[in-house]
Amino acid sequence: MLMFVRTPLLIGCLALSAAMVGCDASPVVPIPDVEDIPDIGTTRETPSMGGGGGGPAAAAPPKIDFGATSPVHKRDNIYLAGQPAEDDFKKIAEAGVTRVVSLCKEGEVSWDEKAAVEAAGMTFYHFPVASPDDLTPELYDKVREVLKESDENPTLLHCKGAVRAEAAFIPYWAFDKKRGIEGALKDVASMTSISPNWRDKGALYAKQLQDEAKAAKSGDTPDKEGDQ
Repeated sequence: MLMFVRTPLLIGCLALSAAMVGCDASPVVPIPDVEDIPDIGTTRETPSMGGGGGGPAAAAPPKIDFGATSPVHKRDNIYLAGQPAEDDFKKIAEAGVTRVVSLCKEGEVSWDEKAAVEAAGMTFYHFPVASPDDLTPELYDKVREVLKESDENPTLLHCKGAVRAEAAFIPYWAFDKKRGIEGALKDVASMTSISPNWRDKGALYAKQLQDEAKAAKSGDTPDKEGDQ
């Protein structure tokens, strides 16, 4: 009667026979687990670099063309930028900007920026900042008041290289736009590298604004520096 030999038994017999006749046995190739083998006709997904969920990578924001102005970062209707060239303001106005805030110190620009901005049909504000010492509550509040109207009046906030502009932007973004201090600092860090002496004053003032708002809501008076 014809008999069939089970495959594992047959393989074992052949290996034993090879050893008995002095033949070199071939190296054993490990068999992968079933879950490590993709289904036929499918491929494994490669994790996305653009965020969670395995979806497509987030598209890079479109480049903002303000002529020679660099860098330029946009948050809502606010542009945070370096110093525009005198000829850039026409293009900036064509993009819909109606207000320009300069934080450049006196004499930092050799031409009449106010005249160039107004010739392009925009309103000009100048709040000079020469060092972190100039980032006072009064300065922050002036910037905040202008930025609070940016939904209806797109605004360009600039200095020579955008560092002062982004530092002055922190209290508005953290408190008025309710992004939180940590969220605002992360957002600013994603734009330009800012040293702590510029960055931290904005965070401290945003914290002061938060504390005052909480105290006003609860009816308490927050402790102020110098109170006994």
